Parts: sequence; C-alpha cells; structure tokens
Amino acid sequence: MPKLNRETAATGPGRLNRTDLDTVLDTLDEAIAQSTLSDTQQTVCLLLVQLRNFTRLNLSRGYEIGDAAVTELGKRLAGQLGDRSRVMRISAGKFAVILFGLKTGAQAILAARKIERLAADRLEMDGDKLRLDIAQGMALQPENASSAEELLQRAEMALAAARDKEDFFATYSDEMSEKLRSSSHVESSLLDALADGGIEPYFQSQIDLRTGNPCGAEALLRCRDKSGAFLNPEAVVDAAERSGKLLQLTSIILNVALRHAADWPRDRGQQRVAVNISAQSLREPDLVDLIASCLSIWGTDPDDLTIEVTENALIDEPEKCFDLLRRIRDLGVRVAIDDFGTGYSSYSYFKDIPANELKIDKAFVLNLTTDLSNQKIVRSVIALAHAFDLEVVAEGIEDEETYDLLREMGCDTGQGYWIGKPQKADEFLHDLEAEKNKSG
Repeated sequence: MPKLNRETAATGPGRLNRTDLDTVLDTLDEAIAQSTLSDTQQTVCLLLVQLRNFTRLNLSRGYEIGDAAVTELGKRLAGQLGDRSRVMRISAGKFAVILFGLKTGAQAILAARKIERLAADRLEMDGDKLRLDIAQGMALQPENASSAEELLQRAEMALAAARDKEDFFATYSDEMSEKLRSSSHVESSLLDALADGGIEPYFQSQIDLRTGNPCGAEALLRCRDKSGAFLNPEAVVDAAERSGKLLQLTSIILNVALRHAADWPRDRGQQRVAVNISAQSLREPDLVDLIASCLSIWGTDPDDLTIEVTENALIDEPEKCFDLLRRIRDLGVRVAIDDFGTGYSSYSYFKDIPANELKIDKAFVLNLTTDLSNQKIVRSVIALAHAFDLEVVAEGIEDEETYDLLREMGCDTGQGYWIGKPQKADEFLHDLEAEKNKSG
C-alpha cells in the first residue's frame, strides 16, 4: 500500500499544479485534431475525476491532509494511465484525464475502471488509512461531441449525474442534455412564478368515510410556465431546492392555503387543509417559526392545518425529523405521514412516530377491490394505526367499489378522483357551497 508523509505530499516531486481550463481545451483540441488525421477512426475521451470527500477531509483532517490526498490521487493517475493520456488538476479536488488514440469507447471504460481501482487503494498517512472517494464523468469524441468545448460540457454533465446517483462513474447520454434543459426551464419558470404570483395551489377534496361529509382538502402545488402549461410539481420542488427558494415556496403555499381555507363553510363539520412539506424542508431551521407565523397571520385554528411529510423523508435522519414533527405538533398542528407503506414501517415506528394520521399510498388502493394481498395490507395498516390512536387516510379512490370497501374496513378519510379532482380554489369553494345548499 502506498505510503505518504505530509511533507512529501505538500511539496514533493510529482505534484500536479492546478491547470486553467484554457489549457485543458487546448490539449483537447490537439488530441481531436490528431485523431481526425489518423487513417483509422480514433476516439478521444475526457474523464473528469473528482474527489468527493475532499471537503470532508479538509474539515475533519485539515487542509494539508486534504491537499495531500488530492496530490496523491493525481500522482496515481499520472503514473498509471500510460503515454496516451494527459492528467491535469483543474480545481481543488478535480482532475481532467484526456485519453487519445483509442480504438473504441470500451477502452475508455476500462480506463475508468482502472482509475476506480487506483482510488480504492487507501492512502496511509500518520497511521491512518484515508479513503479516496471519487466520482467520474466521461464524454467521448466523436460519439458525444464534435468540439473541445462540447466535450468538456458533456463530461461535466456526466460527472454531475455520477454525483447525483452517488455512483463512481457515469458516461454522457443525450438524456442528460434533455434533463438539463428541462431543469433549467423549470427553475426559470419557478423564479418567474415566485416574482409575479404565479404559484397557485389546487385543492383536492377529502371526505370523512364514516359520515360521508367533506372534511377538508389537500393543497396541491401548481406552477405554470410562460406558455401556461403546468410544470411537474416534483420538478418544481427540486428547482426550489437548487435555487435556495424552498422556504419561500413553502411560505406561499401555506399562506394561500390558509387564506382560502378560512372561507370554507363548516356547517357539516370541521374543514382541515393539508399542506405537503418536502424532505429538504424538514432541514430548514425556520420551518416551525414559518408555520406559526402563517397561522397567526390568518387567525387559523392550528387543528385546522395538517402538515404532510412522506415516509421516505424520515429515513435519513429520523431522530431529527421526529423532533421537528414534535415541535410542529406542539403548535397544535396535525401531522400526517404521506405515501405510507413505501418506506421502513415497523412496530417501533408506529410507537414512536409523532403523527396524527397515516396516508396509505395509492399504489395499495388503486386495485384494492381485486388484489387480495393489498386488501390484507390495508386492513392491517388500519387496525395497527387505530391501535396507536392514528387516523388513516386513503388516497387514490377512483370508484365507488373501492370507496365502499374502505368504509367497511374502517378507514377514516378518503380522497381521489371519484371523490373529487384537484380544483382551483374558487371551484372547490363553489362545490362546497353547492354541497351545503343540497344538504340544507
């Protein structure tokens, strides 16, 4: 196993100085020019190699150790990839590896595998064995790009994909460009909507299955682009996270939902409004204060608001998430666990979870009348939830038979297209008023 001491790592021979991108592009231009002059088709490969744990090493071991790890990685790359390669350090923890004269793209894949093995050989320093956690993004010329600039851009896309997947390697595909264009469009549209009031929640009715009366609605995020087309809600939330606008988006949804819910008729019982909170929102230190502020602004009874979080949002840091949910409940606000059944449910989970409701994922509801296994699952969830004083909401009710079966099972609340489709606020209010007049 290679050994390295701090002094050698910082100043010794073989250290790769940082290179500007113009030098990388010039080297790529030269490699591409040479490949086109060859009598046989040749491939140029650009591999971007990033030390993913560089920042963590700096913070936990110090900057000298972090730089030593990067230097050692560069030395390994430069020493093991052969004459038909160029290795350049282009940022604090990132390298550009240019491979030229390749006969096929498969040779580039083999090089990436070799780099993975080089990084896997832990670095020994002062008695510690440091792990070099890398990600690689690959693009090929002429397969993926025709110019040096395009090759670099597409290798960056592949590297981002590898980081997103928490994988060691990704190679460029046309889908990555389409995904980037789409995410850029969503982010731009979101920023426009936040600026001009273009965030418009829709409301989907919820019914008390025991009485048949409406008992509230779930506020569903709706955001349009400039053409008027709806954007995918999950993509909008992702864009809000990337752009640092998540808390602003959450504030708008909460305020608009509470403003409209204040007008709902209550002659047939309490009308609650449910608002979804993303997994990233659970990490926002100001979330509880935001909820309290919104309740105060609209004079809303806290018990009229339900905050929904997905079960999977609780997996990464359950103790922190449970603590935040307890703080929300301390306000008097209800908490619902959405998409229940898709996560890591257990008896201890039921015992400890700070929630009032479980929402059974619609995957178990859509074919409930014909799937005996799903019937057993839903019956079990309802019985267990009730044993722990939790109410159960079933989403995805799309026919009367499913509605009747869930009532017979003892499910508390239901929603779905058979009960009501998502509507604009004024349309939802109109239907509530019509239901009130009909019952009167």
